[in-house]
Amino acid sequence: MDTTTNGALPPLAQVQASRQRLQRLSRLLDEAIRIPGLGWKVGVDSLVGLVPVLGDILGLALSGFVVYEGVKVGAPRPLLLKMTGFAALDALAGLVPLLGDVFDFAFKANRINARLLEEYLQEQERRHGIVVAGPGQRRMGVAVLVLGIAAIAGLAIWAARHFF
Repeated sequence: MDTTTNGALPPLAQVQASRQRLQRLSRLLDEAIRIPGLGWKVGVDSLVGLVPVLGDILGLALSGFVVYEGVKVGAPRPLLLKMTGFAALDALAGLVPLLGDVFDFAFKANRINARLLEEYLQEQERRHGIVVAGPGQRRMGVAVLVLGIAAIAGLAIWAARHFF
């Protein structure tokens, strides 16, 4: 049975590729480096978050790629908003000097988002088989993601100008 359409990857292959990217990216962002002797893990997101304001904006942008994987596999808007909220919470907390860095170290927004998306995909497989988003759903998801990142970046710039 041919599941391809106009030479595109079959939905299962798209979802599997997205799952692999999601796992690698969330691990890189939240758990890439083990702290010797303690067993704790930090990721690129925690490290770039040490740079005031700019690091938090960059971390949010990197977290946006995790949310975008949700867009690509057709996650519903409420799930995408929840994932964007976790990424935004991580970025906003990171704006608080020192305490934000501790929060970012402990709160693994990208791993949470990867788990949420994986649960959604497993549920879709149980119910209907693999469902891949159509072009309209992808555009809406990208728009939500871009607006969320722009709002957080604007808030971060405003906070930097008024408090630092």
